[in-house]
Amino acid sequence: MSAPAGQQKAMAMMRAEARQDRFALEEALASFKAAVSNMPGMVFEMEFAADGTSTLITVSEGARDLFHTTPELLMHDPDAIGSRVVPEDLTLFMQSRKAAFLMQIDWNWTGRIHIAEMNEVKWIDLRSKVRRRADTSTCWDGIVLNITRSRVADIKARRAHEELGRLTKHVDTVEEQQRNHIAREIHDELGGTLTAIKIMLNRLNAELTGAKALQLVQATADLVDSTIDSTRRIATSLRPAMLDLGILAAIEWHAAEFEKRIDIKCQVTCGSEEIELDRKHSSVVFRTFQEALTNVAKHANATRVDVELDAHEDYVTLQVHDNGCGIGSGDLDKPQAFGILGMQERARSLGGQASVERTHNGTKVMLRIPRVSSPQPLSQEPA
Repeated sequence: MSAPAGQQKAMAMMRAEARQDRFALEEALASFKAAVSNMPGMVFEMEFAADGTSTLITVSEGARDLFHTTPELLMHDPDAIGSRVVPEDLTLFMQSRKAAFLMQIDWNWTGRIHIAEMNEVKWIDLRSKVRRRADTSTCWDGIVLNITRSRVADIKARRAHEELGRLTKHVDTVEEQQRNHIAREIHDELGGTLTAIKIMLNRLNAELTGAKALQLVQATADLVDSTIDSTRRIATSLRPAMLDLGILAAIEWHAAEFEKRIDIKCQVTCGSEEIELDRKHSSVVFRTFQEALTNVAKHANATRVDVELDAHEDYVTLQVHDNGCGIGSGDLDKPQAFGILGMQERARSLGGQASVERTHNGTKVMLRIPRVSSPQPLSQEPA
């Protein structure tokens, strides 16, 4: 006996709704698969066996570009990713995978894989989220991206920066040697010659009797005196003799000269009676101090500079703080800010750091360098 008409109509409507739901589900699944297939990299679902080995349950078509194999072959490989990791990166890979399995946490890893079929090394970034299924089992949903291009670019940028640091260190060394050479030449040769001229003018002055001649000789002697003073000042700025007495003496001397010449109070304090540094480290501290005071004289419009020099067991610090108008944020980023860049590169060449910052009442230059050079090692290149 057939069902009542009303019941038949209700059943027909339920079947129609079921078909619509099935079509909607199929359409959603198709859209999801299309989205996954168009995503960069490889999307996967993975689970761990009891012994901690990982198995890929589902793999997107991105496997073809990333691993140069089919998703099916990759899923049948018992160690699909680990077997392709380069030996140098395998330890960290295994540690991260083991931690994810034992602690039931997200598994993230960045390293290199070797594609034997193409004899190619790639940098990959693996990111996955742990998920508990309805049956209480656990899986990891994630994506593997090819980051070779960005990684290599980053390594090249770091290598270029390190090369720049070495070049700056070499230029500073050569420049310091040239400064010392020129200072000696000015002091020994030019200074000696000017002194001899002054002696000869004094002898000539004793022999002359005419007032006009005496006046000319005296004017010439005065000019020689002025030139001797200028020569001494230039030679000292190139290589202060005070550096031979230690960095503290050199800093105090230069601060006194700055205060006398620019008429800005410059107070030096030091936590140690003496600081032993080799010539290279002393030069970096002194040149940083010179540059800081030059900037104060040029730009700060300050009335006071406080200088703190201190030595610790492993490092030396210098702070130069003025009470001027303060450096602008844009000035720190100017490509033409060679003075600031020079300070930073000199410090970096010794494994230290230098910075310039605006304070609530002026500008502060800070330098920190190790007492023994510790330049950063070169970054690892892609295999």
